[in-house]
Amino acid sequence: MRSAFTFTGKDDAECQEFVREIRLRASEEGKENDMEWMIGLAYPCFTGDALKWHASLPMDVRTNWPHLERAILVDYPFPPTVTVSPARIRVDDWRTAVAPSASLQSLRSRQDWLDQARERRKMFQKVKDKSTPCWLLIETENDIPENALVTGIEQSGKLLHSARAWHDNYGLLIGKCGKHMTGIYPLFTFLSHHLATHTM
Repeated sequence: MRSAFTFTGKDDAECQEFVREIRLRASEEGKENDMEWMIGLAYPCFTGDALKWHASLPMDVRTNWPHLERAILVDYPFPPTVTVSPARIRVDDWRTAVAPSASLQSLRSRQDWLDQARERRKMFQKVKDKSTPCWLLIETENDIPENALVTGIEQSGKLLHSARAWHDNYGLLIGKCGKHMTGIYPLFTFLSHHLATHTM
């Protein structure tokens, strides 16, 4: 029988260790597919600032282990109102290359990216305050929301938005999209075609 453990959220290493501990205990008990069991195991472990953070989370995050696991690994210690925001990375020196966030480093295929993007879109649809900037999955130009951030204007006056999409040969690419365009046009000359499904 393993001893009791707590989660204070002091740093990223403890966040990872806490999630790993939950997974290990679930595996030992044959509960790795029992999300309610894992939520129940994690519930009494929060203490200090982590307890305050956990108490402020939306109920759909507190009671859903995949959502809570992601919030701990990607969003903590930011408040729950920004759980749909892109993962944050700290830049101390702008002259040095910065590694992508952990959520992007975990992507290995287009399906991985789509699964993550669809999960984020579900979260966005559930939150009441939709003013927080976030990447939102767009599968047709008709899906572009009215409050989408404008990052450029065509010579014709039509609005442009920043976007990103998965390319099987090159991974996650950034580009531009708009309601007058079909899909995303990557910002690389070696790709002359557009990519339909994207986030913006």
